[in-house]
Amino acid sequence: MTVDEARKFLAAMVPPQSHLAPYKSVADFVLQEGQELKVAELPLRGCMLGEMKQCFKNSHDLILREPDLTYVEGYAFLPPCRGYGHSFPIHHAWCITPEGIVLDPTWKDKGEIYFGVPFDRDFANWFIIEYKRYCLIDSWEEGFPLLTGQLPEWRSKDFPKEASCETTQ
Repeated sequence: MTVDEARKFLAAMVPPQSHLAPYKSVADFVLQEGQELKVAELPLRGCMLGEMKQCFKNSHDLILREPDLTYVEGYAFLPPCRGYGHSFPIHHAWCITPEGIVLDPTWKDKGEIYFGVPFDRDFANWFIIEYKRYCLIDSWEEGFPLLTGQLPEWRSKDFPKEASCETTQ
């Protein structure tokens, strides 16, 4: 799968209308604010795997242990599975190094494409303490404060929106 195909897949997930603004959905937020991030061969840096299906917590725990890492949420595309001829997106969280290399503390096998939004460390820590939840973007119980533009200063200063990274394989 190419990055353009991944973008088209995500665009198809955006509803034509929504009560949310300025972003219509999680996919819309990731498309508008996210970027492709470098995928490296696993394992990296002795990154220990956390519990499966706990990617948001695992990634937050990793940034607490490794202060040079950045927390990212978005979509990771798994490689095509047996019986399926295409990749599919999973709402996921991971970390990136200062060079923009993905460190995934949850999946044993790497995703094919990681497309996500790097968050400011202080913002991520504040959000988790304030809302008592690890998933930042899909926070429906709180009324989607990121999607409705209620929370300023969330973007990582180390990875501005304009900074796009190439995938390495």
